[in-house]
Amino acid sequence: MAVEWVVCPGCGLKHSRRADDTCPRCKSDLRAVPNAQGPSPVGPVVRGPLPSSPLPARPVPSRPIALFDRESPGAPPEPAPSLWSGPHLAGAVLLLNAVLGLVERTAAQGTSPAASYLIDAVIGISLLRGSTAGLAFAKFRCVVGTLVLTVLFASRGDAILAGVQFFYGATLLVLLTGGHGTRRVRAAAIAAVLLLLVNTLGVLAAVGRSAPAPRAAATSQVVRALDGDAFAYRLTPPDDKWRQRDAAAMKKDNPVADAWIVHSLLDAHVVVVAESVPGDGPVAMEAFADTVRGNLKRNWKDYRELAARELATDLDAALLLHSRGKAGAVEIEGYHGLFMKGRSIFQVWAFSDPRTFSRLRGDLEKIIGSFELTAP
Repeated sequence: MAVEWVVCPGCGLKHSRRADDTCPRCKSDLRAVPNAQGPSPVGPVVRGPLPSSPLPARPVPSRPIALFDRESPGAPPEPAPSLWSGPHLAGAVLLLNAVLGLVERTAAQGTSPAASYLIDAVIGISLLRGSTAGLAFAKFRCVVGTLVLTVLFASRGDAILAGVQFFYGATLLVLLTGGHGTRRVRAAAIAAVLLLLVNTLGVLAAVGRSAPAPRAAATSQVVRALDGDAFAYRLTPPDDKWRQRDAAAMKKDNPVADAWIVHSLLDAHVVVVAESVPGDGPVAMEAFADTVRGNLKRNWKDYRELAARELATDLDAALLLHSRGKAGAVEIEGYHGLFMKGRSIFQVWAFSDPRTFSRLRGDLEKIIGSFELTAP
């Protein structure tokens, strides 16, 4: 018995004729074709045996043919587009972390470059907007930044920071390469939230610790040249922004200080301690420097010596120490200028918080370099 072939005018499917005259794909009623308006876009219904000549080419539909009627009960539901896929979550993490970094840098005198946080903020916004270019750059920055910072922290001997940086980078990379709803993306999202909470607590603690101390009381008189009290020496500030502290307040804060000047606009200080060492013969500069280092290690937390170099001087010896640490909860960075003449030794300590120090570094060096004895 010959098979009767038909072509559905609705979806273009060529199939054997069914008993109910309906298309097995789109369920169109083929009996309604003669009553359709205009000719069928795919030609008339073919009845009878399959012709030996090929059928006319079927036109390409203007849109994909639906396999299911979305309104029918058996059709699968349309997946709802999610704003919280892996890359979107990574964008949110980058943006929030950038905000926290800028807050710490501004309010807690952080030292990380602001440009790095601004770049992260721009990348985070682009990921939230679904940018493909932003995603590619974010992956590159994540891999390179994680490797560089992890190696940098490890080379400084800070294993904790190196581990945290590696964990943060790995978490971010999982989010950047993940889709929506997978187990690894959910796990990475939870880890990212925990990291952000820890970072937030750290920033809040840093802001609380870095609340500026009251400015040291100073006279209103501009210091053009600072002459010693118990010893004959002189310091010359580079401009008219320096004021001398009140003697009583100075002795209360540091009983061995011979002179103390403060910046009129910024919280920066220069203190001179002068003393005469009992005994005969010259004093060794190395012994003097080791004594100063020992005092700093005892009184500062996280003491670090950043540099040491000799200074040009007409005295017996001069050395400049650059150090950093914490006095209580306040981070301090400064120079110690050590000078020797016979059995007389002088410490010129110029210090401030790290952020102010970076602004006044040149002026503080000039003040220490101006040290001279005014009497033999």
